[in-house]
Amino acid sequence: SGSVAVDARVEGERLFIEVSDTGVGMSPEFVRERLFRPFDSTKGSRGMGVGAHQAREYALSMGGDVEVRSEPGCGTVFRLILPVSTTSSHD
Repeated sequence: SGSVAVDARVEGERLFIEVSDTGVGMSPEFVRERLFRPFDSTKGSRGMGVGAHQAREYALSMGGDVEVRSEPGCGTVFRLILPVSTTSSHD
């Protein structure tokens, strides 16, 4: 049985949210060529294959990014990086 951990921290003007697991991991080729491609799913009819793509597009639209480190048999780490606003939008 595997585990999942979530960590969040602010460094300077960036927020880092990391989600890591001890699952089966992904090959470098899959991460590079398929992970962020929309509607490309390895789950057949159980998934649409848009989650990673949507997460990255959302992060990019906010001036951030999504990074992935994975190794087959060892698990995966997704890191969401977002800018932190130091001004309030409330009047």
